[in-house]
Amino acid sequence: MPAYVDVAGYTPTFYFEPPAVTVSDYPPNMWSMLAGFYRGLKNLVATYSAAGLFIPAILVVAGGLVNYHQFLPNIVTGIRDASGYYNQGTVSLVSDNYIVDKLKFISNPGADYFNKINSALSQGLGAIDPAIKEYAGTMYLTIPSLGFNRLPITANVESNSKEIYDQVLTSSLAHFKGTSLPFADKIGNTVIYGHSASGSYNPSPTDVLAAFSFLSELKAGDTIMLEVAGQTYKYQMYRSKIVKPEDVSVLDSQGRDTLTLITCHPPGNNSQRYVAVATKVN
Repeated sequence: MPAYVDVAGYTPTFYFEPPAVTVSDYPPNMWSMLAGFYRGLKNLVATYSAAGLFIPAILVVAGGLVNYHQFLPNIVTGIRDASGYYNQGTVSLVSDNYIVDKLKFISNPGADYFNKINSALSQGLGAIDPAIKEYAGTMYLTIPSLGFNRLPITANVESNSKEIYDQVLTSSLAHFKGTSLPFADKIGNTVIYGHSASGSYNPSPTDVLAAFSFLSELKAGDTIMLEVAGQTYKYQMYRSKIVKPEDVSVLDSQGRDTLTLITCHPPGNNSQRYVAVATKVN
């Protein structure tokens, strides 16, 4: 450090100059970086008049892209709903006297569920093929047109318990306990369901947690494969529909071997259900 001597007196007095401290001596933080960015923009605008138009235009475009990514999927879904895009096939889903109202418990289990289960058991719902009732293996769903490749499915999920099916759906799709499986001796309907998510989640066909967000892109005639107990069963999608949660007619096989895929609709919203029905290909 430089020293200065007071020569006015006989006793020298020393004054030490403190070291200079600059901004660069402190580690950068978010606020200093933002302040630097702001000063840079301010100087740029002051130096170049064209920058006063160019920079706001960039910010407007960036904001537009963010909004596009966030809201476009919902806008497209709304337009498709209004135009009947999701109502495919020549056979409509008609009301039927199914024994127990199950479908709405996928997303909204209620206190009256157990009363309905008891009523269903008294009407014979419990008399299911033991091979189906006891099956505990992992199944796999493949839909080439959607990019689904062997998505895991947990068999016989207790769908009346939100805690159980929520836990299952974090790592697999769910087979609705009490519905059929493709190896059954009798004709039946295999029901599989999964979560959907809005565009802000950025769902992927390989992410089983939200893969069913793409389910509504199915087209009549698309091939669906279900792997159970080491055997692959092939189905062909032939109809789809948007239904209310209380509409459970889609759980009926209607006299044929069927596979029914269900998810919330619009994606990420549980106000309705998207239902795709496929028939087994011999």
